[in-house]
Amino acid sequence: MHEVQELERVVREFLASCREPAVQETGEELFSLTPGCHALEARQGRLSLRVWDERRNFARRLLQVTRRTQGRLELKVERFGGRPGLWF
Repeated sequence: MHEVQELERVVREFLASCREPAVQETGEELFSLTPGCHALEARQGRLSLRVWDERRNFARRLLQVTRRTQGRLELKVERFGGRPGLWF
């Protein structure tokens, strides 16, 4: 449980530090994280991020930070059906 709390803290701090936060999955279009159109939730020992706009929506389970640099946080995620992925 402690790892999930630490991951949530890192993600929330990173999002708060961004002027225009966005997420991109490998090979997909950039998805802006506008206020009121995303939700970071820790539940039952898992951390998930849901993102939506007028055209699309998705949710991913966040597993770990794989790389962190100035202005960029790379996350290992789990997609629907347990398939792995990366978010930038």
